[in-house]
Amino acid sequence: MSLKLDLDHKIEEVELLICELQQLDNKGGNVKLIGVLKSTVVMMLYNVIESMISSVLHEVHDHVSVVEYNKLKGKLKELFVGYHIVTNTKENARKIDSIVSDDLRFPSFGDYSDKMKLFSGNLDARKIDNILNKYGIGRIVGESKEKLLFVKNQRNKLAHGEISYIEACRDKTLNEIIEYKVSVNDVLNEVIRSAERYIDRRLFLENTT
Repeated sequence: MSLKLDLDHKIEEVELLICELQQLDNKGGNVKLIGVLKSTVVMMLYNVIESMISSVLHEVHDHVSVVEYNKLKGKLKELFVGYHIVTNTKENARKIDSIVSDDLRFPSFGDYSDKMKLFSGNLDARKIDNILNKYGIGRIVGESKEKLLFVKNQRNKLAHGEISYIEACRDKTLNEIIEYKVSVNDVLNEVIRSAERYIDRRLFLENTT
């Protein structure tokens, strides 16, 4: 499944809940239930963000992992060395020899994220930009990217039990909830386009621009 198609399916699931929320709201339904559903939409949106950023990086790692160290651009070399080099001096010497002789490869995203912990509950536009920059992929330029900060913050408050589902989005209108959905979709589509360009043009190689 393509990244774009995967995102479309995930956003469609969010839209199904929004549709139910709209019907309930139009009927003047239970205020507490409406609050819970709004918060659930925000939680779903954050999960879409983490899932899609993981999928994008999986794709990038799959393509980069078959490339020799010396052919990679500087940013990828930094990630490569940061992953393989450890604190033990003797082990470092062995790893460096392996890098120089091209015996090692860029890790899979699963292995890399297990060791380096790129993100966990902290993905907003700024953090995504920071991650993309580490790979040399680019940055988000869309105007609505700041709305991801609310999605992240409310998700964390809900996940840590700091606020209830009834309270978290109680003061947000249905139109605002829809705007958050649109913003998440726009940002992730932008990230996907940038990552596909990065992969298609092999911009992870030293001799590409």
